[in-house]
Amino acid sequence: MGPRITFSQSQVRAEEGSYVRIPCVSTAQPAPDYRWMKETPNGLYPVIEDLRIKITSGTLHIKNVMISDGGKYQCIITNGIGDKRTDTVLVVTAALRVAIIPEIQTLNIGETAVLNCSVSGHPIHTITWRKDQRHLVANARVQLLSRDVLHITSVRREDKGMYQCFAYNDMDGAQATAQIKIGDVPPYLLSAFPDTTAHSGEFVSLKCVSAGNFVPRVVWTLYDQTVSSTQNPRIRTGDFISPQGHVTSYLNITDARVEDSGVYRCDISNDVGAVWHAARLNVYGPPFVRPFPNVSAISGHDLTLNCPVGGYPIKSILWQKGGIILPLDHRHKLNSAGSLTIHDVQKAADEGKYTCVVRSPDGLTASGSTY
Repeated sequence: MGPRITFSQSQVRAEEGSYVRIPCVSTAQPAPDYRWMKETPNGLYPVIEDLRIKITSGTLHIKNVMISDGGKYQCIITNGIGDKRTDTVLVVTAALRVAIIPEIQTLNIGETAVLNCSVSGHPIHTITWRKDQRHLVANARVQLLSRDVLHITSVRREDKGMYQCFAYNDMDGAQATAQIKIGDVPPYLLSAFPDTTAHSGEFVSLKCVSAGNFVPRVVWTLYDQTVSSTQNPRIRTGDFISPQGHVTSYLNITDARVEDSGVYRCDISNDVGAVWHAARLNVYGPPFVRPFPNVSAISGHDLTLNCPVGGYPIKSILWQKGGIILPLDHRHKLNSAGSLTIHDVQKAADEGKYTCVVRSPDGLTASGSTY
């Protein structure tokens, strides 16, 4: 007697990561053999058993089912007298999850906004957009570049609000929300100069690129002292604004000298906020320590002392208090840049003269003190 199929299913649904059985039950005499095939763009290919996939008495078992396991399967039953075939479609689903990137944008009038709706899960049948809980109407400025990318050119004040992206399939739905804000923007850094090393006589240019609304103001300092060309004719500071409103502020040094070494900082501010960046300029030469002012501290608070060192290379920076090398106890911390931090300042124990001593690989030393 040839095979006769007694039980199979035209469709089986399973969640990603679950265990699924695709039945193929038949009667036949003699007992039949079962083979499973999967339909691919290039035709039917045999299902290969492994640690995840097993065939037992005609039933196809798949552990930890994956999205890629989905598709049409064919069970082939033969026993030498005849054969039968049955098809089953395995639909693998994964819970829909939606995120809009970025979640919050603060833009100036006239700028461009882009919202990307990132959808995971399977299957994804439809994606729709809403603004302030109303259907989003596209126009010449507000366009869907694809179903998951919303593009707004020449942003206007009426474009501010809450934007929602919805994703659906036959069994599931999910949404995410993002906000576009229009208004003043505190300054923020787009790029900034790194630690830089130069030889005497070289030209050095340090740059900070920032943006904000209102246009940021930039001040350059060296160890908290304002840097300007009036103090040093070899140094010139300035800035320029790009068509996008980005402010590039620069500090140029002609004929660099060892005394130009130190930590330079660009302080960027407008009426809304402020930001800063600092990095070291190293100029080859013997070590030295700039004069630094006396420091006041508040009892019970932390205090950090920075050694205003110049010259390069520097082998070591150590701190002394009253001729005794620090740290004295667990409240004293030295970092790799040569700064001394005193935790929980105590007047009786911490008041006094602090000296930083700098040493070069050649054994040259320099020192400076503060009270």
